[in-house]
Amino acid sequence: MALLLPLSGQTATRTETNIDMQDTLHEPLARRRAGLLGLAICALTLAAGCLDNDGATRESHLGEVAETWTPGGVTKVRNIPVAALQQAIEARVSTGKRPKGLDEGDWARVVKLYEHYQHVPLWLEEDADSERADQLVNALATVHEHGLVGNAYPLEELRAALAPIDKNRRPRPEQLAEADVVLTSIYVALGEDLLIGQIDAGKVSPDWRIRQSTADVDSLLARTLRGDPLDRALELMRPQDEQYTALREELRRYREIAAGGGWKRVPDGPTLRPRDTAAVERLTALRERLAVEKFIDRGNIAADSAGRAVYKGELAGAVASFQRRHGIVVDSILGPGTIASLNQTAQYRAGQIMANLERYRWMPRSLGDRYIYVNVPAFRLDAFDDGRPVLSMRVIVGQDYADQATPAFADSMSYLEFAPYWNVPKSIAEEELWPKINADPGYLERNDYEIVNDRGGPRIRQRPGPKNALGTVKFIFPNNFNIYLHDTPDHSLFDRDVRAFSHGCIRVQKPHELAEYALSGMPGWTEERIQRAVRGPNRQVVLRKKIPVYIVYFTAYVRDGTLWFANDLYERDSELVKLVERSAIPSPQEVALLAELRKLAD
Repeated sequence: MALLLPLSGQTATRTETNIDMQDTLHEPLARRRAGLLGLAICALTLAAGCLDNDGATRESHLGEVAETWTPGGVTKVRNIPVAALQQAIEARVSTGKRPKGLDEGDWARVVKLYEHYQHVPLWLEEDADSERADQLVNALATVHEHGLVGNAYPLEELRAALAPIDKNRRPRPEQLAEADVVLTSIYVALGEDLLIGQIDAGKVSPDWRIRQSTADVDSLLARTLRGDPLDRALELMRPQDEQYTALREELRRYREIAAGGGWKRVPDGPTLRPRDTAAVERLTALRERLAVEKFIDRGNIAADSAGRAVYKGELAGAVASFQRRHGIVVDSILGPGTIASLNQTAQYRAGQIMANLERYRWMPRSLGDRYIYVNVPAFRLDAFDDGRPVLSMRVIVGQDYADQATPAFADSMSYLEFAPYWNVPKSIAEEELWPKINADPGYLERNDYEIVNDRGGPRIRQRPGPKNALGTVKFIFPNNFNIYLHDTPDHSLFDRDVRAFSHGCIRVQKPHELAEYALSGMPGWTEERIQRAVRGPNRQVVLRKKIPVYIVYFTAYVRDGTLWFANDLYERDSELVKLVERSAIPSPQEVALLAELRKLAD
């Protein structure tokens, strides 16, 4: 269940699993790992917290949760001296036998925790009942609310470990040790999943290049173990973003819809435009389908003597609303694309929400107070100051073919360039411009292009001006993908509903306002000065303080209290949703097992 590198530094692969969909989840759930050195260092300074690279002490993630509990407070459990339990726990972990679902990295963390605390019980109390164990099992019972795959944890082994203690008032030290070790294993696995995700992004979403810093996962696990109350401390390990909370609520709603039978398919048929006629049965099915998600109220549709009705008015408007909320061109036309989206099952939509909850767990826990956030499928940029959105705009992103898709990554904006030159990438020059130049010698001059010497060879670049493809300003955050934000001379494209037209870079709707945002706080950069700068000449302005830029890919998100399913431009949902969709509705057996575990832990 771990996400970090084992102590050896080699990437671990998951070799055991007890999940139902073993064939699909086996490989991706062997997740990324980081070294365990942080546990050995930071666990020794838990009260003070770990240090940033600059030496500053970080504030504890536990907030109002006190770090007051300390392992080792018991002297005996069920009249068995703690020394005997220490020996039993040490012998148990030395076997190297991992509970099912844990990989080498998870197990290494379990071993390190016990080594640090001299193998004392971490969960058992004097009478073997433990409020903290109860809280851990209760937290485990809520994993579905986070969109986590519940049966990826060693639930059966936990039941087998707890049952002898529950039934036998004089269990053997080995039985107590097994229960304590399985509880610690679940704690480590659940904590890591909440902190940095359950699925390896690199295996299912190779275009997701945003990487969390995993240096503190070990210390956070150790510190959270000391949290009191533990259940609150565990809850604080998950993303605290409002979007995450909102998506959890939407997941609950869509699970209820799916558990209730979902919605019926809208029959295929000819494309319908407003005022076209169709069989009343088809339009009735369409209305019923839209009513499930509350785009329209349920109601009857009047038919003529031939059993046909006109597709118009409220129903056509509801289709337009559905299209808007699903990243489809908004035209009220009931065509194949809209039909396909309508006929995605409720279980798939729940899986899509689960996939996006996982993406939030892949994100850094803190984005900073001042940053730029671009959600590619939503075609939207938001700029934040003091943690609040202060500027929003539409964007145009990369096309979904020929390696022009915009990746998901993060970097820091360091400078702006006013009245920029456009150095035409070699691929664009070869595929698009040189053929035009060879066919029309005047093409260069008419479009403000020039040929310059670049490292001994010719290169095409476009001079600043009204025809320049980058417009009046570009925003540079150096990265391996050579992607940046920029203006455009063609603002009419921002009126489109689906805006994937670029060669990978991102065109912004309000470049001058974004320049004001980036330069705010820098002396002399007034709105008037920016308006003069965009007219030329070409110049670069280095920012006093870099601004983090996050290019993300979220296909389910909540805006103004409303759930949106964005256009999955680059089909990055397919594999990720496939991994979790079958767990979108927890099985009755899993629900019953979790309920039994809660009783055993009480």
